[in-house]
Amino acid sequence: MGRLDGKTAIVTGASRGLGAVIAQVFAEEGAAVVVAARTLEEGTARHPGSVETVSRRIQESGGRTLAVGCDVSNEHDRIELVERSLQAFGAVDILVNNAAAFGNAPFLALPLRRFERCFDVNVFAAYHLMQLVLPGMVERRSGWIVNVTSDASRRPPPGPYAGSPQMGGNAYGVSKLALEHLTRGAASEFHVHNVAVNALMPSMPVPTPSMLDAVPHLEEYVTAESFAEAAVRLASCDPSVTNGLALYSEDVLHPELGTRGWLAGSL
Repeated sequence: MGRLDGKTAIVTGASRGLGAVIAQVFAEEGAAVVVAARTLEEGTARHPGSVETVSRRIQESGGRTLAVGCDVSNEHDRIELVERSLQAFGAVDILVNNAAAFGNAPFLALPLRRFERCFDVNVFAAYHLMQLVLPGMVERRSGWIVNVTSDASRRPPPGPYAGSPQMGGNAYGVSKLALEHLTRGAASEFHVHNVAVNALMPSMPVPTPSMLDAVPHLEEYVTAESFAEAAVRLASCDPSVTNGLALYSEDVLHPELGTRGWLAGSL
C-alpha cells in the first residue's frame, strides 16, 4: 500500500520540473493526481513538458490522474481546476502549491508588473486555492497543504551590510516570504480541524529547466525526486505534530539529524 492510497492531490506547476516529479511520485504512492499547469500540450512552451505528457506517463504506470490546463494567476482557471478535481475524484485531500513566477533584477530595474506577477502566482493564487479546498478538508476533518517556498525568502540576511550589494531577490524572495507567513496563518486556524499546512523549500537548488536557465552549471544540488519524497512526508504527516512550519527538504528527510537550516543557518 502506498502512503497516499485513497487520497486525491492537486499539484500546480506540474507540466515539467519539480511539479512533474511531485505528481509522479504522489501517483506512485497511490494518490489520484490532478496535474495542473499552463502548458496543456507539448510544443506550446519554451521547455519540453506538458500536463498531458505527465498525466499520460502516470496512467501508463497504472496511476489515476486528470490533466488540467490552468493559469493559476487567473481566478476562473483556479475555480475550474478545483471544480474539475471534485467532479473527477469527489474530494481534494492534498494541495501542493508549486507553480511559481520568478522576478530577479536590481531594485530599480524590476518592472512593477513583474513584481505584481510574482505575487499573483506565488501568493494570491495559493491563497485562493487554499480557500477553495479548505472547506472540504474541514468537513472531512482531514487535509494536507504543501506550499513550495524557497531559500530566497531568507536572502539577503538581516543587515547591517558591508561590501558588495546583494541584489536580485526583491520580487521572488519577498513573495515566498509572504507565502510562508500565509502558511502559518492558515495552519494556526485550521489545525483544530486536523488539517496540516506547511511550507517546503529545497535544501539546495534543484536542476529544473528554469533553474538551469539561470545557473547552467550547478555544482551542488538536490534532486527533484528527493524533494518529492519530502513532499510526500508533509502530505501524510500528523497535523498535531507537523503544522505551520517552513522546512528544508533535507530536514524533512533526515529528522534524526535535527533541524540544520542548511543554506541560511538556523530556521
